[in-house]
Amino acid sequence: MKYSYFYYKNFLNKEKILNLNNFINKNFNILESEEKAAKNENKKKFLSSCKLIYWEKIKHLLEDVNQLVHVTNENNFGYDLYDIKDKTYVNYNVYSSKNEDRYDWHCDGNESNFLDCKLTLLINLSTEKYEGGKFKIFEQEEKNINEFDSPGSILIFKSYLNHKVTPVNKGKRTTLTIFYNGPLLK
Repeated sequence: MKYSYFYYKNFLNKEKILNLNNFINKNFNILESEEKAAKNENKKKFLSSCKLIYWEKIKHLLEDVNQLVHVTNENNFGYDLYDIKDKTYVNYNVYSSKNEDRYDWHCDGNESNFLDCKLTLLINLSTEKYEGGKFKIFEQEEKNINEFDSPGSILIFKSYLNHKVTPVNKGKRTTLTIFYNGPLLK
């Protein structure tokens, strides 16, 4: 049986979550600009704050997670994956209830003619309770991925899957997103 996603509930403990949040907030490279934001017919697909940090800055804190992605891929997906390059950005997204931040239906990808975005890794780094902000995948039907709601949980899924985050209506939802690329059509 082929699966399109895997989750690891509560993979990171509270201390590691706090360390990652503190490190990223002190060391991120840039805030994602309005021009770079994902759009659908010239309308932003999401409302959130996105800080970008180079992989080289944060990889020492995520060795166990990176290994988990590769083992999960080898055992379940079978994609040819490239190593993440040091100057690749990792996305740190904060969804606030202040604006009912959300991310509409989309698929992850890139604009390269030579590689594909194969897997998406999400890590729930939330430090406070929130309501809403549900992660959903569309695979013949809309599915709630409730296992991702708890802080420290990890979700690995095929990047081409249509997915979204519902509006956050109370609190703040924080996630880290890393894209794993591989050769085109392999």
